[in-house]
Amino acid sequence: MQKVNQRPMINPMMDDDSAQGAIRISLQDELNDAAEMLRFGLGLPELIRPDVHDEFQGSLIVPIGLFVKASMSFRGACLLCESNLHRTAAPIIRSMFETFLTIAFLLRRNVSLQHFDKGVLRPIKLLGKKLTRDFRMAMYAAWCVVKQELAIECNASARVRQSASH
Repeated sequence: MQKVNQRPMINPMMDDDSAQGAIRISLQDELNDAAEMLRFGLGLPELIRPDVHDEFQGSLIVPIGLFVKASMSFRGACLLCESNLHRTAAPIIRSMFETFLTIAFLLRRNVSLQHFDKGVLRPIKLLGKKLTRDFRMAMYAAWCVVKQELAIECNASARVRQSASH
């Protein structure tokens, strides 16, 4: 019979040392993953060399950040599945998949966009722009900024509606 990894229960009445030990045991895998990602992140300045001026050097930071995000999502989904919270894990797994698609789009050497029209794949014209890695990174960064600005505007308008109703 296979031994199941039992996580210690954390009791709110525990003293600090006992709670810290239980958390350390309970989250050992996550703490190891976080430490590994931190070591990787601290080593990034050595990977990105200012004396090398190629397209790929400048395009490393965003995909690495996305990879860390996907890795954290993976661990979270694993923990939820271990706790029999499969339905709760499903949106996290979908988000992780979308993150990996984004990484592939940003890092792929050659990309062409097409749309399906009346049974035929037709190329999308980009007003003379080529989808270089740098251009894709800039497009992604612009999309992130627009998304954050929309979230801020939605929050501000929700607060105005809420204060008007009181």
